[in-house]
Amino acid sequence: GVPVGWVSVSPQEDFGQLVRSKHYGPVADEEGVWSIVCFHVHPSARHRGLAKALLSAAVDHALSRGASAIEAYPHERRADYMGSAEMFQAAGFRPVRAASVRTIVRYLPPHSGQSTSRPAARSATQSRRRTPPTRRE
Repeated sequence: GVPVGWVSVSPQEDFGQLVRSKHYGPVADEEGVWSIVCFHVHPSARHRGLAKALLSAAVDHALSRGASAIEAYPHERRADYMGSAEMFQAAGFRPVRAASVRTIVRYLPPHSGQSTSRPAARSATQSRRRTPPTRRE
């Protein structure tokens, strides 16, 4: 097969420019925070759920390596190379703070003591279906 997409995820300290940024850098000294900084999906593979699958794999990868939290930096008004706010929200990420034209969103694993649940990942085929969301009671 030919690769059609990738995601960049790593411990936050691996992204020196991010850590030094006055907008996106950490506001507290936290250990174990990972960052998702960009996605690429080939145009021929877009609108098939690939970015969602990459996000799910990135979260699984970070958590399996001990991440205490995972941050991302979607644009407030439009989806771009850092992903869409809606995609992160659907994956259980919650807004932390505004930073310039982006919102810093964070996923906390269930064992972190805070109430953040991660919806089950759907396959690319399921992602294309237009089914209404189910109600939680």
